[in-house]
Amino acid sequence: MISGIIQSVNSEPFRDMFRHEVVIDNQKYSVYKKTQNFPHQIGESITLEITNPKARTAKVVSATQQPMSTAQVTSAFFQPPAAAPQPSVTATTNKDVSIIRQTCIKCASEYFANRQSVVEDVIDYAKRLEHYVLSGE
Repeated sequence: MISGIIQSVNSEPFRDMFRHEVVIDNQKYSVYKKTQNFPHQIGESITLEITNPKARTAKVVSATQQPMSTAQVTSAFFQPPAAAPQPSVTATTNKDVSIIRQTCIKCASEYFANRQSVVEDVIDYAKRLEHYVLSGE
């Protein structure tokens, strides 16, 4: 168990969840949640239970809002601001990818419907469309 004051929180998409890097006593711990906003704020006293020591992952056991001293305010609030998490193409779920693939194969089939082509042409074109939708390239 780790207890301390939250110094900073940085959130980023991770698969179908969000990874929140929580800094307590200048040590980073990863807490995974379904929501983008971490439910606790900088300056809160928090207790974490380490779930994987190698990966430094933890889950929140308890948290309480406490008045902060000047030293805590200085260390917690005068850190460079963390960048807001940007929506990421890699944060798509399996369901999203399935829908994208279905749509791309439908579009490719419609494109080649009145043209002379083979099945491989349709599949290659659908793959190109899917790649463009997922990566923007």
